[in-house]
Amino acid sequence: MNQHNRRNVARDREVLSSMHTSSRLSATNVANLLAYFASAFAFYGVGTFGLFGLSTIEQVSATYQSLVTPAPWTLLIWVFLYAFQFAWAIAQMLQDFRSMPLVTALGWKYIAVCVCQMAWVVLFCLSTQESVCLSMVAIIGVLFFLFHIFSAQANVHAKSYLYWVLKFPMSLYYGWSIAVAVISLNVLLVAVGFADNIQYYIALASISSLMLVGCATSDLIVLLVLAWAAIGIYAEVRNPNNALAVTFDYSFIMWLQRWAIACFVIIMLLFVVRLFLFLRERKTTKSRRRDAGGGDDYNRMGNQEWGM
Repeated sequence: MNQHNRRNVARDREVLSSMHTSSRLSATNVANLLAYFASAFAFYGVGTFGLFGLSTIEQVSATYQSLVTPAPWTLLIWVFLYAFQFAWAIAQMLQDFRSMPLVTALGWKYIAVCVCQMAWVVLFCLSTQESVCLSMVAIIGVLFFLFHIFSAQANVHAKSYLYWVLKFPMSLYYGWSIAVAVISLNVLLVAVGFADNIQYYIALASISSLMLVGCATSDLIVLLVLAWAAIGIYAEVRNPNNALAVTFDYSFIMWLQRWAIACFVIIMLLFVVRLFLFLRERKTTKSRRRDAGGGDDYNRMGNQEWGM
């Protein structure tokens, strides 16, 4: 009996040692935090305040005003994006969170996102024709790695507070990066000097792509971000500046207005439908658990509830 107890104690020690090792702070955790601060410095220092003599993101957007450039107030989403990223970067350093699948599934992908994000900010703010073209490559890199992060987290379930700290920031970032990639493409066309009719049809296709992505995803956060981008585009073309008014025929701008608001309405309808289905499924799941005699201890706010 004593030998059996000693074996159990030894086994428990091994389990505790394994748990301690798996939750140990890793180089990836530290690198994630440093990458966040570097990305935030690049965005706010260079992109917002124009450090090192570079143009700001808003100034470059005004210089290469496109038909898909959203209203300036749309950029306020960056504040929330970096605030929630900060919460994620701090949480993934803590012992209670850093060994969770929502964190470990990312690997070094978040660092790659931050590197591409910094490259996009610097290249975009250099505001030359060549740098704007290269910035498009950088934003595609951001979108590529965020897509893999989004996919890695999609099938990982989490309690409600874990969702808002570990999963929501990436969904928000992914949705906005889709919009930024679309906007950057149109800015590139203006910078390179494509013909007006090409810019117009690419703008229509770009707005349509926001709606198509909305049709393809059931993630409620991504849908809201796409709707935010669409209404921002509508608000800007509703009162076009002199550059757009002189360059494009009024009827073209009117059609673009209508299509932007139509896509916004469609995306919001998709959001309402998906929200209804989500709430209905959640209610059904709770009823089944109650009938089975189980509790609702594990409130899944992951893929099955808010996810893809």
